[in-house]
Amino acid sequence: MFQNPELDIQKEMYDLLFTDKDCTPIKIPFIHKKVRRDSRDYIIKCKCTLENGLSEGSLTCPYCFGDGYLSDEYIQEGYHMISAGRASKTGDNNNIKMLFTDSSVDIKREDRVHLIRITDDGKIDVPIKIKERYFVYRNTLMRGSDKKSDYNLSILWD
Repeated sequence: MFQNPELDIQKEMYDLLFTDKDCTPIKIPFIHKKVRRDSRDYIIKCKCTLENGLSEGSLTCPYCFGDGYLSDEYIQEGYHMISAGRASKTGDNNNIKMLFTDSSVDIKREDRVHLIRITDDGKIDVPIKIKERYFVYRNTLMRGSDKKSDYNLSILWD
């Protein structure tokens, strides 16, 4: 009646996303644009926002490229999916965009995620071309037990 050993759904999902234990992992590389923060976790603004007196950055700024804050870019791996939503009264499509990453990836609210073009064999196509850009709205550590975080679930905006 019961499977022995008992099936662990969180472990099965982690194996599917990030390991080649049973099959080819479905993770893909992406660019994680990690916002720089100070010791109190406040975002470090770029000097161009102080010069123009606005909270937005200057598009010609060589440091922030118009974001208004400083950031570092990393190539990470994860699984990106779009969950079907419903159309709003204004006609916007409210699809939820989600990104699953390993728990070791330090992704936080207000970071950026850039999806890049991938070759057929799963490698980054060079020169790098960005297909889609997203803003991290929320990130949650998903746990299979009280002891360990298995993966991150990030909700993304266009």
